[in-house]
Amino acid sequence: MQLFAHNNEVERLDARLDTQMASTGAPHTLDVLLPLAWHLRQRDTGRAVALADKVAQVLTAAGQATAERTCALARVQLIRAEAAWLAGDLTRAEALETEARAAFGAVNDAVGIGDAHWLRVCLCVDRGNPKQRAVEAAHTVAAYTAGGDQQRRTMAVARGIYLNAFTDVAAARREFHASGFAEHAGGDPVVAAWVDAAAARLASLANEFGKAARKYEQVHGAALQTGQVRQAIVGASGVCAAFLNLNNPSFALEWSERGLAMARGAGWPMLVGDLLANTGEVLHQLGHHDSAQAHLLDALAALAPVAGSGSHAGALKGLGEVSLALGQDEAACGWFSQAEDAYRNLGWKDMLADVLRGRAEALARLQRPAEALALVDESLALCHEDGYRAKQIDLLRIAAGLHRCQPGLAGAGSRETPLHYLNEALALADGIEGYNVPHALLEEAAAEYAAQGDLDRAYRLALQAGVSRQRVASKEAGNRAVALQVRYETERIHAETEHHKQLAATEARRADALLSANATLEDLGKIGREITANLDAASVFRALDRHVHNLLDATHFAIYLVDEESRALVSTLIVEAGEVLPPHRVAMDSPTANVARCVREGREIVLMHGGDAETPHGNLIPGTQPSLSQMFAPLRVGEQTLGAITIQSPQADAYAERETAIFRTLCAYGAIALANGHAYAVAERARSETARALDELKMLQAQLLEKNRELESLSTTDRLTGLANRLRLEVALAEELARCERHQRTLSLILVDIDLFKSVNDTYGHDVGDSVLAEVAGVLRDNIRKTDMVGRWGGEEFLMVCIDTSIEEATMVAEKVRGLLAAHHIPVAGARTGSFGVSSFRAGDDIKSMLLRADTALYRAKQAGRNRVERG
Repeated sequence: MQLFAHNNEVERLDARLDTQMASTGAPHTLDVLLPLAWHLRQRDTGRAVALADKVAQVLTAAGQATAERTCALARVQLIRAEAAWLAGDLTRAEALETEARAAFGAVNDAVGIGDAHWLRVCLCVDRGNPKQRAVEAAHTVAAYTAGGDQQRRTMAVARGIYLNAFTDVAAARREFHASGFAEHAGGDPVVAAWVDAAAARLASLANEFGKAARKYEQVHGAALQTGQVRQAIVGASGVCAAFLNLNNPSFALEWSERGLAMARGAGWPMLVGDLLANTGEVLHQLGHHDSAQAHLLDALAALAPVAGSGSHAGALKGLGEVSLALGQDEAACGWFSQAEDAYRNLGWKDMLADVLRGRAEALARLQRPAEALALVDESLALCHEDGYRAKQIDLLRIAAGLHRCQPGLAGAGSRETPLHYLNEALALADGIEGYNVPHALLEEAAAEYAAQGDLDRAYRLALQAGVSRQRVASKEAGNRAVALQVRYETERIHAETEHHKQLAATEARRADALLSANATLEDLGKIGREITANLDAASVFRALDRHVHNLLDATHFAIYLVDEESRALVSTLIVEAGEVLPPHRVAMDSPTANVARCVREGREIVLMHGGDAETPHGNLIPGTQPSLSQMFAPLRVGEQTLGAITIQSPQADAYAERETAIFRTLCAYGAIALANGHAYAVAERARSETARALDELKMLQAQLLEKNRELESLSTTDRLTGLANRLRLEVALAEELARCERHQRTLSLILVDIDLFKSVNDTYGHDVGDSVLAEVAGVLRDNIRKTDMVGRWGGEEFLMVCIDTSIEEATMVAEKVRGLLAAHHIPVAGARTGSFGVSSFRAGDDIKSMLLRADTALYRAKQAGRNRVERG
């Protein structure tokens, strides 16, 4: 049997098992039970073990030791071993696998030995034992080669390449091409789940993250088709990682949640831990660091049985990254150190480079720059060796930061300047297909060029940073951010002009403005990611409220949404001086409400009232404080206006160009998030309504099918006797006569007529006559073979169609039925007899000729005194 089988094959096995159970009460053979148990081991692990236990019971009862029995029992142990592995009980899995492999070896079953080694490779991976894993992988390929199983061998080679890529990517890439996998496309999904996984891993290591995402999606689909549920989860995890590398955390979160749901549904704790770690990484990238830390700690607990594995090391690395984001630098060093030990043992150079980079960042923050730079240099060497260009970019940024904070850290010369490292990082980023250059890198380079007086280059890099942010958030919000950058750049140019008048003072102001601009843009980027990641309107409102108060002077903050039915603006949130105020409604055509005017005209309104708090342009909401500075901005997506936001301050002239730009950008983020949430809600409702409509359609189809069956039965069944009617008999006769002509088979007819039936109706009435017909029909039906047919031919006549029956055999049947009928007592009417005419198929016969001979024989039986059988 295959190592993994297509879903269709498993469905056929399941149907065959149901058929066996229905016909015999329990299967007598293992030809279905064992393969089904084997192929369910990842589809439904609990059921697979239960079926394997039944196989063991049957084999134990058989008692006789044969090679076939030994192999079957060994495969049962292998099913149990895989179940233990998936449940996280590695010790029991290893013991069962060893027992199974010994049994396969005793009967020289090379494929069985290979299957045992296949599982042992999985155990070595989870044990964090790369050397033994390589040995077991080689044994797997050798066993499958000896057994002549090309499909298994190809899968084993592909899996070996996938695993080798973690330790020696160059060798893995050479083996991939030498094996012909580079030309592999589609084909057997069982094999594709592994070949595409190897291709995806190599693409990811080459920074071809778009290709990696596509390949991992193919792995996921092929694995689901073939019952390789664990590999399907690995595929989902790989797609998540690829999208993270492409700076697309929303898609990454979707795939992480998909994989986590599958792992939880299967009840596999180690994979749950793996996916929890993935989700933690995504949440970290989205800026939800506390939630990310909680997920990663849960992942670490779930992965405790496989401490030392790549998954466990990944959770440690994730905790280091999150600790960095939370400012827990000592803790970050600890997590990264543990992960570093694991990755050095595993030989995973790309992951080792990551944790070295993380420790370097933490040490830099802890004012230990020399140690940090040593780690950066080691990590850069690893990345350069294996071509991890995206990782080199982060490391070069760190090196630039270290040299910026402490010039001359590693000696003198141009290579030790921050700008050298940043330019090297930008050159690498430009060479990665589909890679979104981090806006922080672009902004840091812009700051360095500006500091050196190259404002033109600084300006161009600032624009590129805006484009980068646009790709992460959305086109409209990105355009807002670019406009904000342009204004800041204009301020920098103006500061440079002033440099000729007051060199020292202007230089300081220009530097401060640049740092402030960069910090603000960084904050807005993070805020945009947080806001647009939400689909829940209440979460969007809370996030806007929090960030508006952090960035702007906003004693009063309110969000209004358009109510199309009432043509009014309805407040969803009004906060003043920290207190939530009651809801407020404003007519859309209000001549005095600036929030309504802002929505009607689709533009921002900024009002400054100097020091006069009693001006008629002040705050018009009853019960609120007077405002001297007010900003109103519409929440717009394309041509649609969703509502408006207003912020107000009791301070005079509180909102200048900088504050207006920030407020405009926040409103753009809010509008996009609300539109996304609305679109998501609409899509969910549509999906729900579609599902409900499909359910109703299925129910109607089932009802229609049932009615059709009823109509078909009514059209072919005699209502009085429940037997086939004449129409159905004629159809059956036509089919059987055609078979007789084609295959030279025999066919006989028995025509039966109830003797003296008219006297029953005349004496007792038609109701008794009907009961006589029903009783006679019952005698005929109960004494005919299942392969034959009996029906009411008309009146008191019945026809029996006997398939593959000679005239002699049919005569015996007729004689038997005649005797049973004569002995059968019918209430009121008493015993009744029948006359029988028998005919058999002859070459050239049709329905009419066969029936004519049967009818002639029946007539002779009547003439000879009734209650007898005659042949025609």
